[in-house]
Amino acid sequence: MPKRKARSTEPRRFGNPLSALNVLREIGITVGHFDASEYDPTKKEQDAGNRGRANAMRGAHEAAAYNQWLAGEIQASIDDPRPSIPHDEVMAEMNADIAALPTKKRA
Repeated sequence: MPKRKARSTEPRRFGNPLSALNVLREIGITVGHFDASEYDPTKKEQDAGNRGRANAMRGAHEAAAYNQWLAGEIQASIDDPRPSIPHDEVMAEMNADIAALPTKKRA
């Protein structure tokens, strides 16, 4: 019986025969007869498993890096010994700065 993917009725396909042999060894199959006559490593099919997984991992790493950066920024703000500036005061200053810009630069 072919090894099946978790939560799938489709047989698992391996792009690399070494990966398949490692799985077989892990489940206790160490001797067997295999037909690799139709295996061509240059014709590996791209599927969501090998394209999508790399993109998902890349996105996860980027998100983790951003979260780490953001946590550092927040902690630096908390640790800043300078007195806090009230929101209304900051907004009034920003509105004055925006109003002072030439009309052409406001857009």
